[in-house]
Amino acid sequence: MGQITLLNPTVEDAAAVIADATRYQFVTVSANNLAGAEAVTVKMISGGTAVTVADPATGTAITLTVGVPAVQLAGGVVYLLDKPAATAANACGLYMDTGPAINS
Repeated sequence: MGQITLLNPTVEDAAAVIADATRYQFVTVSANNLAGAEAVTVKMISGGTAVTVADPATGTAITLTVGVPAVQLAGGVVYLLDKPAATAANACGLYMDTGPAINS
């Protein structure tokens, strides 16, 4: 279990980064330095297509925001974190904390 930097916080441009959770039971993805209404959309790669991940309880898209900067996701799949260009002077970093490995 450890933290992987997916996107250095020095990057202010829009970015789409892969969070590969295929080897873990779960992962926690997080963002820092988000400002205002900035939101990082969490998508899952399914059949080569990125599909927005929704909260099963509410049906709303899972996003990383100032109010919710981290979320735990199921392992065994590949996620795409879609970050818009920064709207403030601060740059956003993206991270993945890994859970226990999936035993083969």
